[in-house]
Amino acid sequence: HPIALERRVPCGDWPADDSGIHHPGTAGAAASQNCHARAERCSSQNASDGLQSIRRRQVALTQQVSLRANMIWNSAGSFISLICQWLITVLVVKLSNSFEAAGVLSICMAIANIFTPIAQFKVRVFQVSDIKDEYSASEYTAFRILTILVALVGSCGYAIATESPATIPAIMLYVVYKLIDSFIDVLHGIDQKNMRMDICGKSMAVRGVLSL
Repeated sequence: HPIALERRVPCGDWPADDSGIHHPGTAGAAASQNCHARAERCSSQNASDGLQSIRRRQVALTQQVSLRANMIWNSAGSFISLICQWLITVLVVKLSNSFEAAGVLSICMAIANIFTPIAQFKVRVFQVSDIKDEYSASEYTAFRILTILVALVGSCGYAIATESPATIPAIMLYVVYKLIDSFIDVLHGIDQKNMRMDICGKSMAVRGVLSL
């Protein structure tokens, strides 16, 4: 740096002009230019290293897996999720003392099936086909939150209007459980656009087992 150079090179060693002010000579000017060149090279190298680090992180986040792995994971996750849903109905009937619990479960599933399509609003199909990214992932997520709130309010009003007060807590808990799946569905849409259906399959498998 020129200031550092001035501190290292005494002014008395530099030639003076007619006014008596000392200036760096040829050696000092060359040293100053070398300092500037080294500083510019270091700055360029640091900027290049930073860009490469950012690119490596982006590639790691969006790294695609093979089509075969996507199909295997997604199929396995869907199968495990369906098996777990079937086991839930079987266990409710087997573990309850009467068929009343199974009847309540069927009512919960029926009401959830009415309002879950409202929560999903078929946005997943449009989301994964938005190859030009006309809408961002945050916009899809925000819209899904809005439709989930509409479905939650609608299911609550429907349950209060049509069912007995004793079954309303079970209905609302099951509806909330299904609406959580609806929210995760929009996240799976983001994974699908990035060719990471393996994440979707793993998520479905884990949520299926935990639901038991």
